[in-house]
Amino acid sequence: MKKLACLVMLSTLVWSGCSGDPPEPPAPSANPEPTENANGSTPQLAPTSKRTVLATVLEMRQGIRDRQLQVPWYLLPSGFRDDVESLIHEFADRVDEELWRNAFNSWRKVHAVLDQQTDFVLNLPGLEELSSVEQERLRNRLVEVAGMLQTILESDLSSLTKLRRISIGEFLKANGAEWISSIEDVNDSSPSRLGEEWLFPLNAEPRVLTEDATTARIGWVQAGAEEPTRDELWVRHERSWMPADWLAVWEQVRLARRKLQSTTEPLGAVENRLQSLRQADRVLTELTAATTAKKFTEIWERDVNAVVRDQIIGQLRTWAGVETSITTTGPATDESTTLTENAGPVPITNATQEDYVTVEVRGKLDESAEDVLFLALEAAIAGDADVLELPGQKHWTSQVGPVRDVSAFAKRLRVGRLVEVDPDNRRIVLEWTEVPGFRSLD
Repeated sequence: MKKLACLVMLSTLVWSGCSGDPPEPPAPSANPEPTENANGSTPQLAPTSKRTVLATVLEMRQGIRDRQLQVPWYLLPSGFRDDVESLIHEFADRVDEELWRNAFNSWRKVHAVLDQQTDFVLNLPGLEELSSVEQERLRNRLVEVAGMLQTILESDLSSLTKLRRISIGEFLKANGAEWISSIEDVNDSSPSRLGEEWLFPLNAEPRVLTEDATTARIGWVQAGAEEPTRDELWVRHERSWMPADWLAVWEQVRLARRKLQSTTEPLGAVENRLQSLRQADRVLTELTAATTAKKFTEIWERDVNAVVRDQIIGQLRTWAGVETSITTTGPATDESTTLTENAGPVPITNATQEDYVTVEVRGKLDESAEDVLFLALEAAIAGDADVLELPGQKHWTSQVGPVRDVSAFAKRLRVGRLVEVDPDNRRIVLEWTEVPGFRSLD
């Protein structure tokens, strides 16, 4: 369930292809916004400038356990919070009204499919051989996602008018507990279990392993153990502590603001996108109305782009706990049978060499680092971008496009350290750094 709620919300924002350097963030406040304890009282928080990294970690964890997601939000640097809220407000001011309305109509039908057709989903090709344990795990995850989607669909996110003035802190205060409850309902999870999935390990206490003025390494020690079973890097920025990899997310938000500010037309106001949404709506309507698994699968295979099918099945198998590596079979050639016009990465075999660049990233990468890399590669391309990871390579490698000028693309990459830029062979090598080092776009 890692970062699922955040990805669902952010995907609706980043999907539009928002780009460029925003103004520098305002000076941070010395104190986070006040929040309430579970009993309704207002906690007495230390000023941000005086809060230690250990106090920050403990307060974030307690906020999640108390079902107060606004607590960890307000403990993040004010510049981060300002940039995220500004991006959302600016996006809502610019997005096409019809596109947004149709997108949420499609999300409602996705919810209907997950909520009403779970058995048919479990019978799709690529899932039918799952064990009973894997099927039950996937069924629970689908119910979980449907519940979270329902919360989003009923929230202020569905209204552009409300989105233009939304306060993330108030939004989390109003909806965070419901999100946590929807996860607990299907996982029989305690708040501490949720903490493990979202940020903090279960049944472990934090220990400061190393610390200086700007960085700290936090180890998590299980009950009865002497040594930590996991450790992570935190950084101090604008007098607040945050996980190091969140700095990369921050940079993607700032880059999205720059892209957004550099455009003049309403976002998404193109007929082909509206047509794609109308077509997706039709397919989802038919899937929802299917009365047999055979009919559901027939619609799925006839009307959903092959690349999209592979991506969805791969994600579902991951949720079921199955190690999987899906090789795309290529998009359908008949435009009438694609779910969306530009759905999913175009297989590299169908693209010309001049359209793509190979990016190799050296160093130890975890799932979070890979998420950041995908964001950074997509953000470095104006408009729609394809990022296709290549399996079986010595280092993490992807092919990215469309890229015409390899050197200019390399300069726009905001993460890692540039090791090699080879325009002739259309190849870029990066070294991943634990604390992402962001290069200026100037």
